[in-house]
Amino acid sequence: MPAENDQIPAPTPFGSTTVDAVILIGLLGLLGYWSLQVLGPFLTVALWSAILAVALYPLLDWLAQQRGSRRLAAALKATPSAKDFGRRNECAIFKNAGYASKP
Repeated sequence: MPAENDQIPAPTPFGSTTVDAVILIGLLGLLGYWSLQVLGPFLTVALWSAILAVALYPLLDWLAQQRGSRRLAAALKATPSAKDFGRRNECAIFKNAGYASKP
């Protein structure tokens, strides 16, 4: 009669823990690959966002000093609105194409 401490390990479906580990690692690798395929287009945007944030921080700091340490006012001054940015680019495109600029 076996002792209480002598437990027989439960059989695995494939019969080997090595095979189970290889399958698990393969599935995790496949999941990682699919995740990179989904997130890939956003990685370049995130990288450029980080580069611009680090590069433009001295401008924000200088503007905050000019505005009396009001960082929100400096951030709003440093960030052009999308409407104004689009209008300036649109006028330049029309002028370069030979069309009259919009009012």
